Parts: sequence; structure tokens; C-alpha cells
Amino acid sequence: MRRKIKRKIGNLFKTGFKIRSLFSDIELLSYERQVERSVEKIRVDHTNRYEWITNYFSFLKEKHIKILDCFCGVGYGCTILSDFYNKAEITGIDGSKETIEYAKRFYVRNSVNYYRKRFPFDHNEKYDIVISFESLEHVEAYQKFFIFLKNSLKKEGYLILSTPNESVVPFTEGDYKFHYRHFNISDYEDLAKEYNLCIEKVFYQNSFRISNNKKVFLDKSETYPFEHCEGQNIIIVFKS
Repeated sequence: MRRKIKRKIGNLFKTGFKIRSLFSDIELLSYERQVERSVEKIRVDHTNRYEWITNYFSFLKEKHIKILDCFCGVGYGCTILSDFYNKAEITGIDGSKETIEYAKRFYVRNSVNYYRKRFPFDHNEKYDIVISFESLEHVEAYQKFFIFLKNSLKKEGYLILSTPNESVVPFTEGDYKFHYRHFNISDYEDLAKEYNLCIEKVFYQNSFRISNNKKVFLDKSETYPFEHCEGQNIIIVFKS
């Protein structure tokens, strides 16, 4: 029976059927997930965000810190962080039971704990670094989600978010089935002001180009976060 189900799903992918219509955005097989058994096979724009964190916060490498990856997916980001931050305690939370089970099977590290939690979260820990990549746009009550992230910070902690940049990739409902909106810099400035956070740094990232009316994903060097000019995604660093 399981083999038959897997074969049917595989055939749907092969025929180009829009399988995302069968799933919500939090489920393991939705188009919003990067699902591979090793970091090396994850799309490079996703892994580059975490590698950029290890570079930006390299001064914390040997510190005893706590890190939260909120909506961690299958755990490749937690794995990248764990391999760099030798003394860190890392928590990954996600709303999908199947995704967390996948993380616990394929992205195991002694310093990482994964938990299945649905928003609004019952989670009261405090962290030195809180990360939530490509998540805010998926939450209709995004301000409540932002408050949760902000309240998860220790004093002088860091919150790092990434979202599609409304100024470069405008939100249109039909094109982004699982998104509620996109964000620009002024949106983040308003959130920082309202919830008493400082914006320490703003970076941008590109993930794709359009060639012959098709989306072509960029290679590793082209997707590393940069400053000084706008890109398809905003990566923003807040400090409490």
C-alpha cells in the first residue's frame, strides 16, 4: 500500500500536476519545503542564509549560546549552525509532525533538539539568537508572530528574519498560494519602532532569474547575502 501511494505521488510530480494543491504550506511535501537527506542537496540560497549567519556572528563561535530556529523545516539549518557553533544549544521548532520526524532522522546533532509546535506557540525559552527564515509571510497574524520572536530574545539578543522583498518581488495572491503578504524595509522599521527593537543591519539576497519565461535558480556565489542594493529577499538583523 505504501509503495502504491509513493508511486502515485511520484507520478504526479512527473506529470507536472500541481501537488501543492493537496497540501498546506506547513506539510512535508508542500512546495514550500526543502526536503533532502543531506545539507549538500538543499537549494543553495537556503543554505547560504545559514552559512551567512555563521560568518556574521563568528564572534560567538566559542560561546555558550542558545539559538532558536523557528520554522526550522527538515533541520538543515540547525545542522549548519551546530557544525559551526561548537558550544551552542540549538532548538528547532516547526508545525509539521512529519517534518520534525524527518529532521530527527536525517539531521541529528547532539546539540540540536527538534520540537513540533503549532503557532501560536507555547514556548517560553530565551535565546541569544532567534532565526526565522521565509516564515513571516506565511503567518496571517504576523505581528503576533513577530511579538513571539521578540519575546524569545535574551537581553541584547539578535533576531534575524528573511522575507520576500515587496519592492522587488511584489505580492500577488495568485502567484503566492501560501503567502499572506511580502515586506519592505519600511514595514520592518515600523515593527522595530512599535516593539522596541533596533535594526542593526539590512542585507539582501537573490534566489533566481527569469530566462525564457522560466524561473532559473542561481548558483551558490550568486545567492550569498549582500548589502547596498536591493534584492529579491530581505535579510534583517534586529537587536534587543
